[in-house]
Amino acid sequence: RRGIVWARSDAQGGLTVFSSECTHLGCTVNWRSESQSFECPCHSATFDADGQPRTGPPTRPLVRLEHKVEDGNLHVLFPA
Repeated sequence: RRGIVWARSDAQGGLTVFSSECTHLGCTVNWRSESQSFECPCHSATFDADGQPRTGPPTRPLVRLEHKVEDGNLHVLFPA
């Protein structure tokens, strides 16, 4: 299955992969570097860099996805 994800690395070299679907209505969130947040264009909700809801109707964080890196390629497991 293919989809859009957001991947973020930390200072220790760890990687966090988020689903790009807003947990409110399923719209695709976008990263806004100026505010260091994910924004949902459907209702202007925002999530912080850790995927936690900041503003708007969502009460659940962005879904973190299982993943692995093999031979320099990111493989993401999408839930069924």
